[in-house]
Amino acid sequence: QQTELTLQAQQFRALNIPTVEDELYNLLAGDEAGPGPSGISPDMRAALKNYMLTHDIVSLQKILESGPSYRFVHLIDVNSKQSFILVYTGPGRPALVANINPRATDKVFRVKNRDLSRESVVDFVESRAAWLLLEGRP
Repeated sequence: QQTELTLQAQQFRALNIPTVEDELYNLLAGDEAGPGPSGISPDMRAALKNYMLTHDIVSLQKILESGPSYRFVHLIDVNSKQSFILVYTGPGRPALVANINPRATDKVFRVKNRDLSRESVVDFVESRAAWLLLEGRP
């Protein structure tokens, strides 16, 4: 798994996407609620899903081309060693968190911003769901 994480980090670095090693909860809890997942286009979700399936850097490049209004962070969760792409559409929390190696690419885990807790984030990480959607205002 370490070799795979290193390869992924190199792919993200080649595309100028920062890699952070931290707990997912720390990144989410440190920001105010963001605009929510409504700003994520179906094309963006499709490109992320393709990257989950192939881990092809061309798929990653397409994600970057999906829209200049997106900002991305690659996170390696220090506890689970799982790798995530955080997609920001504006200030605040990311609108979407994508697990790069999910159990099922269609499994969605929804959390209302006001209900965000360490427990809910740990539940998402342990579920190995593909998508974490942070919805609504706190």
